[in-house]
Amino acid sequence: MTTAYRRLLLKLSGEGLSGEGGFGLHPGVIGPLADQIREVHELGTQISIVLGGGNIVRGITAAAQGMDRAQADYMGMLASVISAMALQDALEKAGLPTRGPDGDRLVSRE
Repeated sequence: MTTAYRRLLLKLSGEGLSGEGGFGLHPGVIGPLADQIREVHELGTQISIVLGGGNIVRGITAAAQGMDRAQADYMGMLASVISAMALQDALEKAGLPTRGPDGDRLVSRE
């Protein structure tokens, strides 16, 4: 099988990592997702992933509930980092490289 694209930008909602509960991280969702990403990678496609953190906290929602807006946005950014770390772990367990040969991360968390 061949792919139509050499490179792919995949935007994933953080809520997509939470499963039916709509909150948190669900290994039963993350593991199969990593397997699907591996299958696409094995076709020779380079994959960049943008991942949200709405499964953990939404800055705008916290701000609407009275939290300082900047602090709430920082929490939202941290939530994205947590989601990315969970996906990175699943990708590595699926056999995908997420780090360069010198140990530098190939997965950006910014």
